[in-house]
Amino acid sequence: MLAGAKAATDRSEPLDLVMFADRNRSLRSCMVAVDHALTVARTAFPLLEVRVNLGLRDAPGWESALSGRVTEVVLDRDAAARWAGRFAGLPLTVVEEPCGPSPGGP
Repeated sequence: MLAGAKAATDRSEPLDLVMFADRNRSLRSCMVAVDHALTVARTAFPLLEVRVNLGLRDAPGWESALSGRVTEVVLDRDAAARWAGRFAGLPLTVVEEPCGPSPGGP
């Protein structure tokens, strides 16, 4: 979360926080993860605009559902391994620490 928030701040762009739909996780669990991510971003970068995108389908083309242009995708190593080859043309940053409490999305 911090890597994405810092990248957005450095570019003076809003941060899109994406939580993909996951039938193996409850809505409550997803909301807790999003709430934690928002807390981290807001604590480190209080003026950062954060747009939350819930329930997107984890499939190629997901970025077209966002309201703005994707300038960088930040995710952990596990997500990067699952998504190998899916980032044609999208700048990608892989961070060492997990982006969330489970592999539900970047």
